[in-house]
Amino acid sequence: MPNKASEDRFSALLQQIADILLEAVRKGMGDKPWILAFHEERQAAADSGARFSKLRVQLPGVSELKTVHAPFEAGDLMDEVWKIKDDSANPWYGLKLTFYPDGKYEAEYDYDPKWKKGFFKS
Repeated sequence: MPNKASEDRFSALLQQIADILLEAVRKGMGDKPWILAFHEERQAAADSGARFSKLRVQLPGVSELKTVHAPFEAGDLMDEVWKIKDDSANPWYGLKLTFYPDGKYEAEYDYDPKWKKGFFKS
């Protein structure tokens, strides 16, 4: 992050996005149990502004992942996250937020500009 204010804003945005997506997963799943959910967003190419994303849920005892609709407001906030990322000295090309039923979340960053095979399959 370029400075403390940007770092604080980045953290606040991730928390807001996590809250919105967690609520979407809970609403989409209703009373059905789930193990974890993840929202993965990927830049199309190192020099491209285009991004692709998916929100998936892992169910107990099932190998297929369930797709849940990500609310537009999460996408608007994600736009801000990517703008801050663009000012970073160590840019990343992918962001994966993993959510758990207890409300906790983790963030992982992909620093490889190349697409991974199977992005849309998982």
